[in-house]
Parts: sequence; structure tokens; C-alpha cells
Amino acid sequence: MKVIYHSFSHKHKSEIISSLHSKYNWEPVCVAGSTIDADGTIGGVELDDCIISNPYKLRRAEFNYDEITPPLPVDASILEALSPYEGIFLDLLGTFQDNMGWEFSYAERKDFYIDILTYWNTVINATGPDLIVFYTWPHTPSCYPLYLIAKHYYKIDILFIDPAPLLGLDYHVISNSIENLSNFSSYNNIQDNNFINPTNENVSLLVNDMANDNLEPDHITGEYDTFKHSKPILRRFYNYLKGKTNLVNISKAYKHFQNLNFDRKANKKPYFMPNSRMNLLQKFIFFEKLKFKNRSLKKYYNSKIVMPDLNVPFIYFSAPYQPEATSYLGGGYYENVILALKVLSYSCPKDWVIYYKEHPSSFFDNFRGSLKRNNRFYEQINELQNIEMVSSDFNQFTLIKKSKAVAVICGSTAWQSVVRGKPVISFGQSWYSGCKGIMQVSSLKDVKDTLSLINSGYTPERKDVNHYVSVIKQVAFKFKEHYYPPFIVYDKIRAEEIADEFYKAFIRSR
Repeated sequence: MKVIYHSFSHKHKSEIISSLHSKYNWEPVCVAGSTIDADGTIGGVELDDCIISNPYKLRRAEFNYDEITPPLPVDASILEALSPYEGIFLDLLGTFQDNMGWEFSYAERKDFYIDILTYWNTVINATGPDLIVFYTWPHTPSCYPLYLIAKHYYKIDILFIDPAPLLGLDYHVISNSIENLSNFSSYNNIQDNNFINPTNENVSLLVNDMANDNLEPDHITGEYDTFKHSKPILRRFYNYLKGKTNLVNISKAYKHFQNLNFDRKANKKPYFMPNSRMNLLQKFIFFEKLKFKNRSLKKYYNSKIVMPDLNVPFIYFSAPYQPEATSYLGGGYYENVILALKVLSYSCPKDWVIYYKEHPSSFFDNFRGSLKRNNRFYEQINELQNIEMVSSDFNQFTLIKKSKAVAVICGSTAWQSVVRGKPVISFGQSWYSGCKGIMQVSSLKDVKDTLSLINSGYTPERKDVNHYVSVIKQVAFKFKEHYYPPFIVYDKIRAEEIADEFYKAFIRSR
């Protein structure tokens, strides 16, 4: 079977490719963003006829067709098939590569979209893959277009690890659809099987543990500790250079200030020009400015907050951290938080309040919250008469318990709410969307009908939550993966286990 691999970026991840080749004869015909051994192989797998692609070069519009064929243009039929997702790509491109939102014009973003689709169209037609395998969500400007054209035009099978820790634990699944993250490649085939027992004592105990207010998921607390505070810029710059060059050698150090072809834009010059991208110094200064913008934004937000009255009927709106892949891929049209708030505000019963709680990460030094939040954003919220903002540090479990319902775009708050018996209004979708009690809405009518149901006294049943946990445990595997420092690097045996999970997911999805 011919396979295109994307984002197996470290040696321990690339060993998954060699394991799939040796055990299941999955032949790599293109590898993008994968570690190649010194002998030109991946764990001994020959790559003589395999296309080697560099995702960072693709993001810089450096398309090398010398080892493929002349470019095969996309046509109107391809663009029409992908048109529902074009806006998501244009937003992703801005998030990953446009620092201020003005360096990539709308026309340039569309041109870039066609350029990178043309590249993957050429690769697919040159290699004839049976399967595309991503290590994680296809969510960057280099891999998302590959996912789109493969899945939604050529109907090629897709597999990827969902990096979200399911159940707030270290469970993960292999999925095949960004647009339906609760599918799990096999959910529909498993949920009716007789061996699922929602009254299983172990499942009930697990759900009880999830509803414990004193147990914050490890991936959240660890992330907060890592990113809340930033080191001074000179220390960060020194740490970057350390081990890369001898600082006493001025000529070598100077090269690090030159344009290193980062994929982030630095100016309004055309995207295909090398000097349109940031150099190292510009990158460090940009993130230093961003740190202070985040701090300033928090001060402004805190000037607008109120102490919530927990005795009035209210909806707790748990804001997502943005910019982030989960919001773009899972939120859909409601990635626009203001749009979701306006729909909710319009539909909300007149005597109810909506308490908006900003995601704490929006103000962290090492995050990019001020790229998607500004003073005007919070002013727009204040203009909605039935919405009040509360401190980002206010205990969210208290808000969940005292609320009539919880509203989310997407995020772990949805699961934390439903396990506590609280109905959830979900404007987006994620791994938890198949669970009864989490009600996905799209239209004004959906929201009004859902609120009417909640107002009549509806609450999720524990047996439905237990059932969903039982389903997940049938298809998920324990996999402690850290996408942020400190990274956990697993050995060859672990790589073989992940390879087996890919294979089993592929078989289940047939």
C-alpha cells in the first residue's frame, strides 16, 4: 500500500514509518517533515523513489518540482469541492504566518492557497497514494491543504492521531476526519456492540474521578506552568544561540541575525520573496512585544469584569484560547467568538445572564492571545446587554455547578461539564461531540430549541456519559504525549505500538 506521511518530525516518530513498512508493507511514497537517517533511509526503509518534502519550505512558497513532475494545476472542480474549507485555510495561514494580520493580503492568501494545493495535487498524481497518514491533526498551512485535497476531492483514506487527551486523561484515538472528531474511525461500528457495558463498575468509578473538582487534568496544569511567564529576551536569545555557535565568534553569531527564512511574514513584500520573512532578531522582538500586549490586555479585561451573582439563572460561556488549531478546525463558522456570543445573547431567556470567562492562557507571556483579542473585542461583548465578563481566574467548577448550562465553542470544559451532569451548548465539535448531553448547535433555531429544553429541566444522564466513556475505552490507547516541554521521547517498542494502532484504525475504518 502506498502512503504519504506528514509531520513525523522526530526520529522516534519516524520509526513508526519504518515499523508500518516492515510489519504491514505500507510503502512511503512521500514523506513531509520527517527525520531522515544519515544513510538516507528511515530506519532502513529505502527512499530512492520517495518524494522528500520540507513543510517549512512549503510555507515559504519554496516549491521544488525537480524531483516530481511539472506542476499539475488545480482547476475549478477542485476549488469547488474544497470551497467549504477555503476560509479555514485563509485563517490558518494568518494565524501561523501573518503576525499583524496585514502582511498577507487577502489576494496573496488566495494565491498561496492555490500554489500549495497545486503542489499537493502534483504529488498525489505522481505517487498515487492509497492512504495519507498524519502524526497529529492536519492543521498547518502545509498539511491542511494536503488533507483537504486528498479527503474531499480524491477521496483518499486519512488517518491521524488526535492529540487531545480524551477524558482528560492520556487516552488517544486514531481519527480520519477533522470535520467529525468524535468519529474515532470506528465509533459507528462499535457503539451498538453487545460488549459495551455502561454500568461497568470501573467505568463508573472513572467518571466519578473525572467529576472531582480537585483534580485538574495534567495537560492543563503542566501547560500553565510552562507558558504563564516568559524569560527575559536576552536570556531567551542566548539559550537559542547556545550550542549553535560560539558567541565569541562574531561572524558566526552575526549570521543568526540574518534572514533565516522563518515562515512568519515580516512585511508586506510578496510572500514568495525570501526577504518577506522574519529573521531571528525580528522574531524575538515580535514575541517580546506580544508578551507586553498580553499583559496590557489582561489589565483592560480585568477593568471590565464583575463578580458573578451565582443565585440568578445564568449560562457559563467558557471562551476558547485563540489562536489555536482546535478553534479553527473544531469551531467552524463559530471560530468567530463574537458571532457565537451574539447568537447566544439573542436566543437567551430574558431573565438569564451569560457569564463570559476568558481563557486564562489568552494572557500568558508565552502565548499569542493578543493576536485574537483586543480592547475592541471586549467592548463588543460589553455592548451585548445580557452578557457580563468575569475574572479569567474565577473557579470554573463553581460556574459549571451553579449554571443552568455551559456554552462552548470547543474545549475541555464541555467534557468537564457533562460529567458533572450539566447540559452543554456546543457551537463547535470535538472528540466529545458524540456524547448525549453535549448538544451541538448551528442555527438560531438550534440554540433556541436547546435553551427551551434546558429551561424545561433537562440534564444529562450519567448512564449516557458512562456509555460514551465505555466506547472510547474500546478504541483508545494509553499514550502520554507531550507537545510542550518537557517532551517525552518513546523508544522503538513504543513506536511499534503506535504503528499497530494506525494499522488497527485503518482496518476498522474499512
